Amino acid sequence: MTLQQFLNALNAIETVDIRDTRGVQIPQHFHITEVGKTTRESIDCGGHPHKTVKATIQLYAANDIDHRLAPGKVISILQSTAQDLGLGDEEVEVEYQIDDNTVGLYGLEHINRKFYLTQRHTDCLAKEECGIPTAVLSDGADEGACCSPGSGCC
Repeated sequence: MTLQQFLNALNAIETVDIRDTRGVQIPQHFHITEVGKTTRESIDCGGHPHKTVKATIQLYAANDIDHRLAPGKVISILQSTAQDLGLGDEEVEVEYQIDDNTVGLYGLEHINRKFYLTQRHTDCLAKEECGIPTAVLSDGADEGACCSPGSGCC
């Protein structure tokens, strides 16, 4: 979901309902503790440069259970910080701590007036150069799930 899609979805609802990857509602008294513009520059295993920019929103549920962010307030926070940070219509990334041990980064989707954190996955960006086939076997497993010896990939 892009930042503009998130803002549009917020405009169409009366309360903010965000669910984690298990479908469990994030406490409605959550805070937006940070909005950021995250730029990542990298080089994949095939030697190709990449640059991604994301709008990162950090959520935190404190003990002040009377706190509630209405959709309009979330829109105001996001529009103000987007302008200050020079954000455009980047992909939204949500930082949230589901359990006591791990802070995760998630995608975001909107279904039936609710927002859902979505799991993100790693992938090889230069499969053709690593020798990683893109074909999937009939049992659903990836053929050659790791780099072959001597491919120069890993």
